Amino acid sequence: VDTVASKDDEGVSAKNKTKKAVELSPKNSYLLNNLGMCFLELHEYDEAENCFNLSIKADKNHENPVNNLADCNKMRALGLSYKEYCLLAGR
Repeated sequence: VDTVASKDDEGVSAKNKTKKAVELSPKNSYLLNNLGMCFLELHEYDEAENCFNLSIKADKNHENPVNNLADCNKMRALGLSYKEYCLLAGR
């Protein structure tokens, strides 16, 4: 249980740090995508989807948020966590 709690704490910490970076550069596609990944790993799918959409809007040539948005929708539909989805997808 301590390991799970510490991983969740790390995820929340990463999310909070990335949120601060996005506040400083709100149209940075890479930061928005990274924030989306933080939300995704914490199973906060609506927030992740919003960040990926903002990232795509900020830079239509940035492919990662397009792929991450698709993965987010698949994970939500299948009811899988990020870790479970990655294992299933062979990542």
